Amino acid sequence: MNLSFAKREQCLQFFRFCLIGLVNTSVSYINYYLFIRIGIGMAVSYALAYLVGMISSLLFNASWTFAVRRIHWNMTVKFVLANLLVAACGEWLLRPVVYQLHIPVQYAQLFTLIPTTVLNFMLSRFWVFRVRAMA
Repeated sequence: MNLSFAKREQCLQFFRFCLIGLVNTSVSYINYYLFIRIGIGMAVSYALAYLVGMISSLLFNASWTFAVRRIHWNMTVKFVLANLLVAACGEWLLRPVVYQLHIPVQYAQLFTLIPTTVLNFMLSRFWVFRVRAMA
């Protein structure tokens, strides 16, 4: 298979994006578990753990995946908006998975991972971390 440099770079970016996602999911879960263990309520623990995961995702994807040298305020706003959109799409996709495909609720999110990961990557690559060339 002979991939052009641009295609290889895009594949490498997607791999890095997914790897960071796996690490962030693990970090978020560990934080959630620790917050619960110290007596913080479930909803607050989830929100705090999710926030920690989003911050690490922003930092690592900017620097490692997309080679952004400096994170600007507008990137951060776009990042938050993109994550809210992806979360909303994931929640929207859950309904047919559960109610039409009759997948048990505890496994339904697994069926949303591929489309939401691709959407998140595309938003990140072409909108959030898009760096315009100097004129």
